[in-house]
Amino acid sequence: MFDGWAADCVAGSVLENACYCEKLPAGARPVARTFYLENSGAGKTLCEEGGDSVPRGRAGGRIFVGIDSVPGFFTVEGSTLLWDELCAIRGLDEEDLQNFASVAQHVAARERLGRPIGGDCPRLFPAFPLCYNGGES
Repeated sequence: MFDGWAADCVAGSVLENACYCEKLPAGARPVARTFYLENSGAGKTLCEEGGDSVPRGRAGGRIFVGIDSVPGFFTVEGSTLLWDELCAIRGLDEEDLQNFASVAQHVAARERLGRPIGGDCPRLFPAFPLCYNGGES
C-alpha cells in the first residue's frame, strides 16, 4: 500500500526521534513502508488477539503497520501482539542497550512471546546488528 500521508507520518516519527534519526546514514532520508494487515487468513489471529489499546472495528478491523528498516523504526496500530513480535525480533544495538526503556520493551516483548532473553535472536533489521542475549553478540 502506498499512502503518502501514512508514509510521511512514519518518516516524521523517524526524523523527530533522535534515537532513530541518528541511525540514518549521513544525508539519508527515511524510506517508510506502510501497509494494512486484513482481518482474514493469517491476519485474523492478530486482529482478534486481546490486549489492544485500539478499539475493535477501527479501520474495519485492519492492523496498520509502518516500517523504516534503516533505523529499525516501526509502528503498529491495532495489534499489541504484532508490535511485540517486531520488537522481539528487531533486537538491540549498542545504543539501544544504553536506553533502559528500549531494553525493558525488548525484554517484555520477548517474555510475552515465550522467548526469554538468552536464546537465538533473528535479525530483522540490518541496522540492528546486535541482539542482547545474555551478553553475547
